Amino acid sequence: MPGVQGATYCVPIWGRYYEMVFGSQAIADFRQPAVMPMYRPWTGPHAAGSPTPTPTVPSVSPSATPTPTAPPTSAPTPRPTATPTATPVPSPT
Repeated sequence: MPGVQGATYCVPIWGRYYEMVFGSQAIADFRQPAVMPMYRPWTGPHAAGSPTPTPTVPSVSPSATPTPTAPPTSAPTPRPTATPTATPVPSPT
């Protein structure tokens, strides 16, 4: 939908819902918590900017050359032919 933003549809819908729930009732502001939480950025293996782990490649030991085989010689399966079915004709009442 070109030209549509969040305010185009979402804000009017939310406004109508909010008005239905709270009406003209005053809503108190959020109280500041007594102890502010401390946030630390996550530094796990999938965090943004973390180095990509190097994939481990299993070691491959040399093996004998495979023996060539003949390609399969099968004929395609024939398709079934469609048989027309009679359509019943309604009888006059």
